[in-house]
Amino acid sequence: MFEVMPSAGPSTPVMSDDEIVANADGLHVLVSRGQRELFALFREIGRREVWRADGAQSLAHWISMRYGISTWKAERWVAAAEALESLPRWPGRSAPATSASTRWWS
Repeated sequence: MFEVMPSAGPSTPVMSDDEIVANADGLHVLVSRGQRELFALFREIGRREVWRADGAQSLAHWISMRYGISTWKAERWVAAAEALESLPRWPGRSAPATSASTRWWS
């Protein structure tokens, strides 16, 4: 879908600056949407307490173990996942997201 082409040389880019930025924006929207879906799954994993089967002490602990991220970051992800559930969706909103963890309308 979005592809970054290698430069032909240090001063001869294959894509213009605007094209590179547009591709980055498009990928960021996709990543943000994926993050929202991932957080929705985390909510369900937490609700079902699936994490207990792996010996984790909490959902955040399970996320940290399973995905190799810090406990601090996993705790932030759990908090964001819980917050997303209570926030309204903005239908039709298509602005590029500025943070995958904070854009809930994508």
